[in-house]
Amino acid sequence: EEEEEAERAGFMKLDVDVNEQSASPDEVYVWYKKGSGAAITDITLVDDALEGVFSDAMFSPIAGYPNDMAAKRNLNSGTPSRPLYMYVKKVPQGTIQRMLHWVPQMAGHYILCYSAAVLGDASLASTQRCIDMDIRVDAVPHFVELAPLHTLMGRTLTFHVMFDDINHPDEEVEIEMDMANGEQLTGAMFVGEPMMTMLDAATMRTSREVSWFPDATFGGFDGMACFTAKDSDDATQNTAMGCVHIMVERCKWHVQTEDTLIQIAARFATNWLQIWHFNPEILHPDSALPPSNEIWIGHLYEVEPNDVLSVLAER
Repeated sequence: EEEEEAERAGFMKLDVDVNEQSASPDEVYVWYKKGSGAAITDITLVDDALEGVFSDAMFSPIAGYPNDMAAKRNLNSGTPSRPLYMYVKKVPQGTIQRMLHWVPQMAGHYILCYSAAVLGDASLASTQRCIDMDIRVDAVPHFVELAPLHTLMGRTLTFHVMFDDINHPDEEVEIEMDMANGEQLTGAMFVGEPMMTMLDAATMRTSREVSWFPDATFGGFDGMACFTAKDSDDATQNTAMGCVHIMVERCKWHVQTEDTLIQIAARFATNWLQIWHFNPEILHPDSALPPSNEIWIGHLYEVEPNDVLSVLAER
């Protein structure tokens, strides 16, 4: 009955009397179940009444019950006067680490299995373990939307273009200006190096600062400036695109250092008297213009056939 119960519990029997080398006439068989501990290479039983206390540094006694792990366990517990102890020899146990480097080329479901064995003796091997890996397509970076940006002619506009991507040491997002889509911002440039910000354990944000000086030709500009981003080592070269809505106020100039009415008038192909007329707060045409002030510039317009004042005002 005990053997049937052991089989149902998943134990297997060694068909060898492990007590045959002992002076004891008792037969002892070992039932075992595979585990993940150190491999056992030798077993011996000792009858203390006949052989005395066993002493061998290579062997260790089978421990007692869970609440008494420090004590030896008497396998002959039914006969206390004849204690019988089992000693085992185990393979020295340590930690072995191996680094696996693999760059998946295709998305899919992969299973990697591994085991460890004693060098020169494949029979002393660990239980096989497997890693289940679900490899997904690396999505392109995600553009972080910006609210519409407003500026003036003569006032430098700075803003950050941002893309979010997975947080991985091999992932680096490259951001570029898109010359094929959107409007061309003459003179726009990136400032400094890309900035990386970890949003959470799974997401990294890459941003580039953009600087643009809208000159006298961009009055009334209303358009989209577009940018692209891609992973630096993405073999597919798939790119993401994002656009920023930029508006430049018409007929207004942001005064530069040492600007004069004559210089401003020359930029807009008009005369200084007209600009002075549009800005009554300028008391004298030779007065210094404080930098960063905003002045109305107006502009000369050559009337075309069928022009009406209401349409010109909307322009």
